[in-house]
Amino acid sequence: MTIEFMPKDWEKIELYMKAGATQNRIAESMGITDDTLRKKCKERYGEKYETICRKFNTTGELLLEATQFQKALAGNVPMLIWLGKVRLGQREPEMLSSTPPA
Repeated sequence: MTIEFMPKDWEKIELYMKAGATQNRIAESMGITDDTLRKKCKERYGEKYETICRKFNTTGELLLEATQFQKALAGNVPMLIWLGKVRLGQREPEMLSSTPPA
């Protein structure tokens, strides 16, 4: 039996790859084996599954970063603080000690 994916199936597979889903979970959700998923990806994209998955996963990470950045620029204060700490190395000031330095 030959399995054919519709465009909406590929959209779903690509979304799952962007989200970082495992090969096994993607295949299971589509009702196919891991091997079938690898073969179908090779047919569609002309590259190994691992290569395609890595590309979509990177795209997903970039989309998340861009969305976080947009939220911060729109005035989301917690996101501004978080991005400042993570990307710029900003941190909370040290609490002043009640004991004088030795």
